[in-house]
Amino acid sequence: MNQLDREEQELLDSVEAGEWHSVTNLPEAIKQTRYYAQAILTQMVEIPIQLQLQQEDLNAVKMKALKEGGRTNL
Repeated sequence: MNQLDREEQELLDSVEAGEWHSVTNLPEAIKQTRYYAQAILTQMVEIPIQLQLQQEDLNAVKMKALKEGGRTNL
């Protein structure tokens, strides 16, 4: 039998203790969760940071942003 790591054991214990419940109306639960997430995200404040990157790493980030449709004004 495979041994569970600490996190897996905590999850199993939680399930066995009856702490998990089925969602009765999944579409509504998803809608509500998205609403809460959006509310939290709108409260976030942008904080300026500075990073030092090698040129090749910066180029890789810019290429990934272009592929994903993001901004590249770095």
